[in-house]
Amino acid sequence: MGTISPSRTPEKKEFFLLLLLCLVFSLGAAGQVTQVTITGTIKDETGTPLSGVSIRVKKDTTKGTLTDAIGYFILRLPAGPTALTISSVGYLSQDIIVDKNTTVNAVMTGDRRNLTEVLVTGYSTQLKKDITGSVVAVDMKSLRAIPDGSADRALQGQAAGVNVINSGVPGVASKISIRGITSFGSSDPLILIDGVPSDLNNIAADDIESVQVLKDAGAAAIYGVRGSNGVIIITRKKGKAGAPVISYDGYVGVQTPRSGNALNQLNSPDFARLFKIAFPSTVLFQNGLPDYIYGGSGGIGTGMAGDPQVDPSKYNLDPANPANNYLIQKVNKTGTDWYHALFKPALTTNNHISVSGGTDRSSYLLSLGYLNQQGVVLETWLKRYSVQLNTQFKPSRNFRLGENLYLSYKDNPAFNNQGEFATMANLYKMEPIIPLYDIKGNFGGTFAGPELGSDANPVAAQKTSYNNRRRIWDVTGNVFAEVDFLKHFTVRTSFGGTLDQQYNQTFDFTAYWDKQGYASPNSYNEGSQYTSNTIWTNTLTYNNEFGRHRIKLVGGSEAIRNYGRNISGGGLGLFSSDYDYLVLNNASTNLTLTGTAFQNTLFSLFGRADYAFNDKYLLSATVRRDGSSVLGSDKRFGVFPAFSAGWRISNESFMKD
Repeated sequence: MGTISPSRTPEKKEFFLLLLLCLVFSLGAAGQVTQVTITGTIKDETGTPLSGVSIRVKKDTTKGTLTDAIGYFILRLPAGPTALTISSVGYLSQDIIVDKNTTVNAVMTGDRRNLTEVLVTGYSTQLKKDITGSVVAVDMKSLRAIPDGSADRALQGQAAGVNVINSGVPGVASKISIRGITSFGSSDPLILIDGVPSDLNNIAADDIESVQVLKDAGAAAIYGVRGSNGVIIITRKKGKAGAPVISYDGYVGVQTPRSGNALNQLNSPDFARLFKIAFPSTVLFQNGLPDYIYGGSGGIGTGMAGDPQVDPSKYNLDPANPANNYLIQKVNKTGTDWYHALFKPALTTNNHISVSGGTDRSSYLLSLGYLNQQGVVLETWLKRYSVQLNTQFKPSRNFRLGENLYLSYKDNPAFNNQGEFATMANLYKMEPIIPLYDIKGNFGGTFAGPELGSDANPVAAQKTSYNNRRRIWDVTGNVFAEVDFLKHFTVRTSFGGTLDQQYNQTFDFTAYWDKQGYASPNSYNEGSQYTSNTIWTNTLTYNNEFGRHRIKLVGGSEAIRNYGRNISGGGLGLFSSDYDYLVLNNASTNLTLTGTAFQNTLFSLFGRADYAFNDKYLLSATVRRDGSSVLGSDKRFGVFPAFSAGWRISNESFMKD
């Protein structure tokens, strides 16, 4: 049996050690991958650097980066040819091949399909050039340039055929009509905010990304009976990929009433002269302008300075026992400027701050708003606090989900400027000789004197309305999910709605200044109402192009439920006008309490087909079947079809030049 010579063992050990080291070194070298550095700057067509642009490996979307604030990026990749996809919201994506150390300076082209030429039209989007119905997109730059706290009033003049009538009262929704009055009933259009029926008056223009107006049956028929007066589709702003962006927008302004004699009112001498011509037997102006006028338990009439009937010691005001009143007021011989007594310059402040950002897989936007709009009429205002939050996620290339949430709180006392005996009507009916205040500093009015009419001092009505309250809470939003499958199909589901809560109080003092209301006891009313609207929408979309043909099919269902309750009460003769004591139990007479409730549902099936041949000839057909619970079983369902066609003559060969 052989033996190993001791003299040869160290040599073998050295050999095996060297072999092991070579093996480890070779394995380490084989495990190393050569890296290359890709840098560059991404700009738009005008040369402006773009931030937040996504640069991703096409076959492995987990590898990539975003451009910084100056459009610069740096990306390290394994050596060898690699396909990159450059993409950003609102721009056409582009693919490039990089190899070795490369500098990429790309220019991104605006994607017209995602910007000005893509409109939201009935549960989907369409190229503007392919729309055969009457649809108009509002210029958002012009809309936001109007310093108004509510988007409905800012909409005036922004779209042909859309009329906005604003009452001028802070917080009151404008009357919107599309192509005039179209019904003996309501002519209000359907307003959808992110797919949910909502009130345009509650949202500021700063929170809106786009506004589309569907004006004719061809465009609005997919909304069925609800779209009979036209449809306004609002899309709120969303977060975009990129580093967090903080923005602030605000303004301060003053609304100023008209100067001069805004209502063309006569002065006191001219009014007296004209009055005597019309009524020759007048008591008020039988001997020209008197110094004083009076009314009460001791009679009613006129007097000159020093007459016993207008002796200040006789003055008495007892609202609790109006039969004891004896009011004296000094005639305003130049004429009371009722307009400028009621209307004053009003300050408006609007503040809006937002934070947004995200990646190519998720995005977010949070905005806070505060509006303080004082009305030019005394004791009128709107204070609105709002929060908007939306997030979107893209767990995979074919799956998207997100939510939209909008909350608002409004402090907005009620004011009626339309009634026959409301403040505005009283304003132009008050005689110029009546002073704002009587000889004791209480409100002047029609009670203290003959032939003064029967209307109320409008300044008194407003200055005594400080106990009026109206508080409104609104929540609007939805959650949605979308899935792309089989290359050309997209299914989407959305569930959302609105919740509204309103509480209001009004307290009317005994109107001792008013000939009709001087003997009426004070009155108090309060009420609360709750309404909710839920909507569940499901759609399936097929979109494909083959050869010279382009086709898009949309089908879906929608279930809507409306529910509401309200309760209100009132009473007369409260023992105190202090706000802390304004409760129904403190009314001494005529205590009333009423309540109502309602509920209705609507279920619909709808579909639309859009076809384009050779990018010249366009056909569109829409149908919707609505079923409403408010109708009898034999009239519950209605079908609303529409058909339209278009010819893009600019693409014909004879129009080339």
